[in-house]
Amino acid sequence: MSFNPYNQNYNKAGQPNLFEGIRSYLRSRSVPNRIVLFLLLAYVLYLIAWLYMYLFAVPLSVGETDFKFFVKYLVLPSSYEGVVEMPWTIITHIFTQIGFLNLLFNVFIIAAFGRLFFEFWNATRFILLLLISSLVGAAAFLFVPELFPAMAENSATAVLYGAGAAAFGLIFYMFVYIPDYTFVYMMIVRIKMKYLVLACVVIDLLFYSSEMPFVFLAHFGGALFGASFALVSQVIKKRIVSKPKMKVKHTKVKKEVPFHTKTDEEYNLLKKQKQDRMDAILEKISKSGYGSLSNEEKTFLFAESKK
Repeated sequence: MSFNPYNQNYNKAGQPNLFEGIRSYLRSRSVPNRIVLFLLLAYVLYLIAWLYMYLFAVPLSVGETDFKFFVKYLVLPSSYEGVVEMPWTIITHIFTQIGFLNLLFNVFIIAAFGRLFFEFWNATRFILLLLISSLVGAAAFLFVPELFPAMAENSATAVLYGAGAAAFGLIFYMFVYIPDYTFVYMMIVRIKMKYLVLACVVIDLLFYSSEMPFVFLAHFGGALFGASFALVSQVIKKRIVSKPKMKVKHTKVKKEVPFHTKTDEEYNLLKKQKQDRMDAILEKISKSGYGSLSNEEKTFLFAESKK
């Protein structure tokens, strides 16, 4: 199966129209798009606040020396005392975007993987996945260093910010569910889900290896929850599907109908017609996804799969 993560808007010459694509994206009310726009807005507000502090020398009037001192009230500190003093940072650190490359990575993951997510699941599961992945990542960031004395010493000045744990929770949720799904971009780039996830992990390792190693703990926690959530969902789904249904007796009114036995030719023709239609539906799913099927096609697919 394949998936194109972006809707391309084209001009009269058949070339992609960037302006139309941006306008169409801004008009969309999908949950992933709204989250992406919120993260971008948070980053813009951070830049505006930093510029204001710098131009008007605000830190000097309050006894601070860093023009970004306000960030410490939004990011998650690594000490329990800091979290107790500022409990709101458990949530605000998720939306605090400081590094541009960090923001770009998170926005790409939530936009591309988020849209694919809605081909199979709903908004409630999407929001729960992102939120709980972030909280589990924050817990890993706070508690894991305490288990290792060497890490505890070096983590005193570490802080956590951004939606990286949520992004990795989403990545590994999709990886567990559909590892062989194929992303297609502009009919040129084709990459399977498992290789795309591997590329995201490698990029994360290269980007954070020398700067903030403790961020790995948060990303690992988010990824672990995403994978676990997918595995549990699969087990529950299999049990529900395999659970025997209660037979309900219905009183039927018998009607006298003329008995007709199909000939071998009629039977084979009907079987071939159903098989051809099934092949066409499966081909449509592989190209455009399950969501592209009509209600009548979904009903036919469901009826045939029960046989």
